[in-house]
Amino acid sequence: MAVQFTPIKLLQHIKDNNFSYYNSYKKQVKETNESVEEFQNKLEKFRKDVADLKKYSPGITNKSKLEKELSDFVKSYNNMEKSAENITDKNVRKQLSKLRSLFSENEKDLRKIGIKKTNGKLTFDEDEFDDADTKVIDRLFYGKGCFIQQANKIIQKTEDKAEDIKYNITDRNISKTTMYNQEDIQVVSMLTLGKEVASVLGDYNDKVQNNKLDSNDQKNIELDLAYFAQSVYITMPDYQNETLDKIKQLCKDNEGELGKLGFKFDSEYKQLTYEGSASDFATQDFKDAYNHLFGENAAFKDTILRYCKEAFDTIIKPKDLGVSIIDEQL
Repeated sequence: MAVQFTPIKLLQHIKDNNFSYYNSYKKQVKETNESVEEFQNKLEKFRKDVADLKKYSPGITNKSKLEKELSDFVKSYNNMEKSAENITDKNVRKQLSKLRSLFSENEKDLRKIGIKKTNGKLTFDEDEFDDADTKVIDRLFYGKGCFIQQANKIIQKTEDKAEDIKYNITDRNISKTTMYNQEDIQVVSMLTLGKEVASVLGDYNDKVQNNKLDSNDQKNIELDLAYFAQSVYITMPDYQNETLDKIKQLCKDNEGELGKLGFKFDSEYKQLTYEGSASDFATQDFKDAYNHLFGENAAFKDTILRYCKEAFDTIIKPKDLGVSIIDEQL
C-alpha cells in the first residue's frame, strides 16, 4: 500500500529531510530463468538438426551428408537432455517424456542405422550406419508420420512450453532517494497554500452573495485574499516555470475582476497585492466579481486549482515516490 500524505505534510517531510525524499518498496521484476534459457538454446540447436533430417529424400540425399546430419543430431540431443536436468516444469517434462517414448518406440530401427542408447546417452556408430538398409533409413526419415516428423512436432510443442516459463516474476526491494531543488519546493509550497486558499474563498461565496458574513468571516476573507495574491502570483529572479507563467497570465487576463476585489498589479506586473477592505464586501461590484472568480464552478478558481495541482505533480512527482496524496481539492 502506498504511503499517504497531504500535500502540505509531504512538502514538510521533504524540507525536514534536507530537500529529499527516501523511499523503499517492493517491485515485481521480470527476470530471465537462466536454466530455461540454456535449455532453449540447446533445444533450438536440436530442432535445427531435426529440420535438416526432415529434408531427407530417398535416392536424392547423399549418404555422407546424412551421416554428418545424424552425428549432429545425436550430439545436440544429448546436449539438450543434459540441459533439461534443471527443468522442473511439468509441461516441458511431459513433452520430453513423449520424445523419449518416441525414441523407445523406434529403438529397433534406430539401432539398425547405428543410433543406440548407452549409459543414458545416445551414441552413433558410423560403421553400422554405412551398412544400414536404405529401407530402414527411409522408414525413419521419409513419409507422413515417420520418426523424424513426429520428433519435430514434439520439439515445437516443447519450445512453446519452455517459452511460457522463460521468465520469473521476482519481488525486489528497491530503495531510492529523490533530491529536490530548494526553489522548486518553495514555489510548490506557495502554490499549495494558494490552492487551499482559493478553495476556502470559494466556500465563502454563498455568504458573500447573501450578505451573511460576520466580523470573523470578513477578517478571514481579507487575510485569505492577501494570502492568495502572495501565494499564486509568484515572481522569482532567474526562476522559470511554465505553470507559474500560466497562472500569472490567467491573473492578468482577469485584472478587471480582480481589481473589483481590491487586487492591484505593480507597474511591471511583477507583483500582485491585495489592498481592499471589508467595507467593500457588500457592494454589488464586489459580490459579482467574487462570484465570477471564486463562485461555484468559476473558471478562474477551477483553473487556479488545476494549475497548482499541475505544478505539484510535475515537480514533486508523488507517483514516482510511491506516495498517495490525500485531501486534494481536485
